Amino acid sequence: MSQDTVKNGWRPPNGAVEYQFGAYRARNDSLILLYQGVMLPLAPKVVKTLIALLDNAGRIVSKEELLQLIWDDSIVEEANLSQNIYSLRRVFDATSGDQFIETLPRRGYRFTASVSQRHIVETKAKPARGLWLFAGVVAAVVCSVVIARWAITGKAPASSNDLSLAAEQQYALGWHYWHESTGASLQVSARHFDLAVSGAPHNPLGYAGEAAAYAQLADIYEDNPSGVVDAVSAWRLSQEALALDPNCPLALAVRGYIEFDQDGNNGAAAQDLRRAAALDPNLDVAHLWYGTVLLWQGNPRLARIELERAERLDSRLPSLYYLLALDFYMSRDYKNAVAFGKLALSDQWSTQPGSYLLAAAHEQAGQYESAIHDVRHFSSSPSDALAVTDTLTHVYASMGDRTRSQRELRAVERLSRRYQYRPVLTAIAYLANGQLDEAFAWLSRLPQSDRRLFALDPRFDPIRHDRRFEHWLHG
Repeated sequence: MSQDTVKNGWRPPNGAVEYQFGAYRARNDSLILLYQGVMLPLAPKVVKTLIALLDNAGRIVSKEELLQLIWDDSIVEEANLSQNIYSLRRVFDATSGDQFIETLPRRGYRFTASVSQRHIVETKAKPARGLWLFAGVVAAVVCSVVIARWAITGKAPASSNDLSLAAEQQYALGWHYWHESTGASLQVSARHFDLAVSGAPHNPLGYAGEAAAYAQLADIYEDNPSGVVDAVSAWRLSQEALALDPNCPLALAVRGYIEFDQDGNNGAAAQDLRRAAALDPNLDVAHLWYGTVLLWQGNPRLARIELERAERLDSRLPSLYYLLALDFYMSRDYKNAVAFGKLALSDQWSTQPGSYLLAAAHEQAGQYESAIHDVRHFSSSPSDALAVTDTLTHVYASMGDRTRSQRELRAVERLSRRYQYRPVLTAIAYLANGQLDEAFAWLSRLPQSDRRLFALDPRFDPIRHDRRFEHWLHG
């Protein structure tokens, strides 16, 4: 086995094996778990825990046996095992909604799904070298395309002055993969930025770019323990960048995004992002994130100015079309909300929220069948089912179909006992059926930093003059 497949000293005892269960695949050499081909952000010891369960699928494995399989002769507490099981369950719930691991009190754990195994035949060194050469050629082509685009357009995410050629190439690749904004691509992006840091340790740009990658990862995996680690990494790297240059526009912009997205501190975020945009008017992410903060502060008019500037600089920015659709929707311009909402569906970052926003815009425009179509084909997991039923409850009520609206509301009540992270949509479902106390109870779960934006939603017009609405808005 080649050295690059060894993780933390771990070597599979009987050769490399690939395990498959449902849409998941795992390997016991790389200690990586994939879901529908996308790598999930799990620590090697967590995947090793999963491998131990997969090797014994259908059988009860005691905690003592698992501790021995995972940590060998090391002395560790049972809490470490419990945390690994928790991490696996959270990932399964966040992706497929399944719970594959059964806990049997005082006996241990059992993996309940059917598992297939396939032994991996290792390749010779020469083909592997050819693969790496091919990967190197691809990377060089990507670098040349990205750098050439900068040379032609005269714009880049941030000035790359004072970077060595090698560091500049890594920096360019970092932004290339950042734009794809999937969990796997952002991890690749972070690695390229880290190489840029290694090549130019006194330049703040590599640190700031890496912080941007981890900040986006933290947003994707906010319900996963790894998201907390990513958020801490993003903040640390942004601070390291600012320590090197307190006036680095990109570092200021990334810190502003973290203050908004992780801390809910919209005031501090607006200040940093406004300053970043003033220092570098061509910094696209500064305008994107500043527009986002202005929108969340309940100012769609000024937000649109910043978002449109970002679009002129780079129309490929993640979530840009979704944010423009949201801006137009909150401004009651449903025609443009629908147009930009359809564009948002092609962005992996905002496909599902874009579908719910598109449904809301179609509903407000009286296009009810389109609204129903928007959400029905995105019910891909049990957690998404709550957003679908929430939305359909209000659409059917707007159509005057009280029977179907109340039927969907009963489904909302069942699902909301387990999935409670979309309080606005659940509140709207209760509001559609005239249950105002329940609607305000769910609205109270929304963080204060989000209330100015969602207070603009036209679906709240029936309760806008209720004294409880003003109290909710201002706390």
